[in-house]
Amino acid sequence: MLLVMACGFVLTGLAQTVTLTFSGRDAQNHYVQLNQVTVTNVTRGWQETLFWPDTILTMQNSTGIDDAVETRYTTSLQLSQNNPNPFIGTTHVNLMVADAGMVTLEIVDGNGKIVETRHGTSLQPSTHQFRVTLSHAGTYILTARQNGESSSIKMVCHGGGNGNRIEYMGTHLETRCTTSIQTRRGTSLQPQIITTNPFQSGDQMEYVGTATIGGNGCESQTISQQQQGSESFQLQFDATLPVPVDGQPCPSTPTLTDIDGNVYSTLQMGGQCWMKENLRATRFADGTPLALGEEHSSTESLYYYPDNNTANAATYGLLYNWTAVMHGAASSNVSPSNVQGVCPDGWHVPSSAEWATLTGYVSGRSQYWCDGESENIAKALACNSGWNTNAVVDCAVGLNQSSNDATHFSGMPTGGFVSSGVANFGKFAMFWTCTAVGNNAESYYLAYSTAMVGHPTGGYETTYGFGVRCVRDEGNGGGGGSASDLNSCPVASPNANETASGGRITELRDYDNNSYRVVKIGNQCWMKDNLRTKHYADGTSISQGSNSMFALTTSISYYFYPDGNTSNAAVYGLLYNWKAAIRTISNASTSNPSGVQGVCPNGWHLPSEAEYTQMTDYVQSQSEYVCNPNYENYVAPAFASNEGWMSSGISCAPGNNLAANNATGFSAMPAGQWAQDPSGITQYASFWGASGDSSTAYSWNLMVNHPYPVVSYDMSEWAYSVRCVRN
Repeated sequence: MLLVMACGFVLTGLAQTVTLTFSGRDAQNHYVQLNQVTVTNVTRGWQETLFWPDTILTMQNSTGIDDAVETRYTTSLQLSQNNPNPFIGTTHVNLMVADAGMVTLEIVDGNGKIVETRHGTSLQPSTHQFRVTLSHAGTYILTARQNGESSSIKMVCHGGGNGNRIEYMGTHLETRCTTSIQTRRGTSLQPQIITTNPFQSGDQMEYVGTATIGGNGCESQTISQQQQGSESFQLQFDATLPVPVDGQPCPSTPTLTDIDGNVYSTLQMGGQCWMKENLRATRFADGTPLALGEEHSSTESLYYYPDNNTANAATYGLLYNWTAVMHGAASSNVSPSNVQGVCPDGWHVPSSAEWATLTGYVSGRSQYWCDGESENIAKALACNSGWNTNAVVDCAVGLNQSSNDATHFSGMPTGGFVSSGVANFGKFAMFWTCTAVGNNAESYYLAYSTAMVGHPTGGYETTYGFGVRCVRDEGNGGGGGSASDLNSCPVASPNANETASGGRITELRDYDNNSYRVVKIGNQCWMKDNLRTKHYADGTSISQGSNSMFALTTSISYYFYPDGNTSNAAVYGLLYNWKAAIRTISNASTSNPSGVQGVCPNGWHLPSEAEYTQMTDYVQSQSEYVCNPNYENYVAPAFASNEGWMSSGISCAPGNNLAANNATGFSAMPAGQWAQDPSGITQYASFWGASGDSSTAYSWNLMVNHPYPVVSYDMSEWAYSVRCVRN
């Protein structure tokens, strides 16, 4: 076995998957929707263009010298290189099977000992995905066998898994054609293109994106570099998005277009970006047609014309039964819902929780009230014409219609398709949610005769036909609350190193003049970016730790570059051992606030365990941040950034659906850690606290496959990220 391994390590020929992920940022680091990304391989002379919503390019690296071992090459059975590799605890691997039959997978360690076997898994021709978990560090060989054929790869584990396991995850979409794979029906796949163009590690590549900013077409700064492996890129634009203003078009997406070519205006309300018009698509985003309905159906996807008049579609949109709305997705009441359903790519059907966020936001602002009553907000959401006027209730939508639509949401009185057929045109604006209640589904409505937004607790029959408004997958800084709250913190008197506007901190700077965004979560004001200073606030320098294996220490303050790469600091910040983070170990604190400045800028401090607990408890108490209502601690995606995370098949994990992350605006980036050597970038966001001693210290962690934050006391000599809290 050792001889086979030694020979195998020098073989080449297996393709290693290289994934390039792109996102856009304006001059102030706000999210920008990319219209397109042009990828050029200068070395090999080819070019690929990704068009929104495609944001990922997958290539096959044909070198694979150190990564792949193949005991026998075969077209009937082939293991792709595991991703990530090396890994901590858990990794994923794809197996391409050409012939149906029983497959056995076996893991052997460097001494030739079998550590885990999965016998007799019956597989059909397809690409299948497995999750591998290993508990001890080392080099391993994973081999798949079927009908006398075999295929093997080398895997490098840094330890950390809970036992040894090989788990079947299901079939995995993969293609050798240049074809767009879109996100459908709430799956965790991200929009991507897989290219057949040749690529080898070290090829000179160029990346440039285009976006619409402030109504103008803009081109990003070009990234030019030798590409070694998978990487996430933030394409930087010199222009700045307009500040989101309630009732105005969403800054990065003033319009959107569905698969039928219909163009819709958008609307910014707090941290949410809504369609300003009712949907009128007659096909799902994947091209599947809907049928024009004449009767009720709980199985067919049907649409109807308001008042049974085709001419109404242009103004009022269409009515859809709930089967059409969901397009096969399961009910959801999280925020965001993660249900694309009938919505265009990059948009989703709002859950009841998201509708509650909208109505709660409007109710919280007196400019939208009628007669000084916070519950009287229906007029503010209703359009200012077309409503039945036969109403007697003060502040009813149908009365004094010229005073309607203060929000510019422009709810149209479409009526619905109900038990008696098409009815109530001019009287009701009915909107589906993606949230089931018993055998019915929840909806929100505006009525000509009332002043309040309707939300019947029992829902309506799913065979009814109502209107649909979609919400953008990524808002301007996240969901839940106003956009300004997610990018600022209230302050009575700013510090010298803080920039304030309108009574809010909008920027923090450290001794090195690095700029950081801030975010308000509950009653706490946190840094929204990872610390990257190389000095304490009094100017004392922090030493750079060796970028090779070295003797860890708790007596010297060290910083490190994530993954050992200096270019990572701008995105991921720096990693600090606990001595650097706390500066004086004897100052360790469990108090709230901790009172420990440590490496933080003046006026800010290193949070204690109690302060992390306060933040976590607050987020768990807010339903819009909980991914699964059955598990209140499933809030990791609400903290995780929308980019940089490795893909995960675990529901509600940070890597599962990046577009649904970051509802709190905390924007945790997976910078990994440093423990003898760098590891875990794209997989872990680990943050030091002020609680601990010279051997172990408190850490708060988000992990790519964990739906909940993980807390622990780790080795003080290790290096993690730092987030500071305002005093």
